[in-house]
Amino acid sequence: MDPHGDDRGGADAEPASAQGAEDAPVELWSARDQVAHEQTLWAIDADMAALHMRCAALRQQIEPLWERFLTLSLEQILAHQMRTFLEPLVDAVQEVNVALVAADCELDRLRRRISEQQRLLDEWVTQLEPLAHRTSTQSYLGMMLARVERLESALYGGSPLAAEQLAIDLRYLRIRLRTTRAALEAANDNAQLRGLAAATAARLPEAESLKTEVAALMARGECLSELCRYWLMYLQITGIADGD
Repeated sequence: MDPHGDDRGGADAEPASAQGAEDAPVELWSARDQVAHEQTLWAIDADMAALHMRCAALRQQIEPLWERFLTLSLEQILAHQMRTFLEPLVDAVQEVNVALVAADCELDRLRRRISEQQRLLDEWVTQLEPLAHRTSTQSYLGMMLARVERLESALYGGSPLAAEQLAIDLRYLRIRLRTTRAALEAANDNAQLRGLAAATAARLPEAESLKTEVAALMARGECLSELCRYWLMYLQITGIADGD
């Protein structure tokens, strides 16, 4: 019977390539990654706040134009001043519509940035998932304990170990300790990244809501533009001039 324990054959028989793979450095979520993520979210939140303010300002521009058209168009028709009334209104509406299109494009870019950041976090989660479960902690702790007991026995006058076997045992312990530590760190990082990904994804509904609001303003502006163009075309076709 082997006095050194039953795990000797399985552990010692590990190919050198497998041990080398586990001994390789593991890329984990670093403080630099965390800072970069926080800076990205800060920029996203700042841009989101700026877009909220811009949309509020555009709403304050388009609504008075709409009210002006609804309340004054009949009066201007009766006063035979429709063209004079419509032409500056068309210019003002066009200016607001251009600004709304620009805001809509900014929102699309913002949504892509949020989705891209979420994708990067999901990739990190996918990368760390197998590392977090690469080792069975309880199993390897038992195997490492057997190696430690064997080394203790050799050190305190028990069964001697050949230099080669001693080197194998020490290397095994070093690799397993490093692997287990990496697995624990990966598990912690994985849990943190899942939370960061969820927090990042939570920004998408706000961006979608803002885009819906911009779409409604764009529809109102386009409707007002169409009405103004219709009346201008009518005046041109009928040949009615202001003052007639």
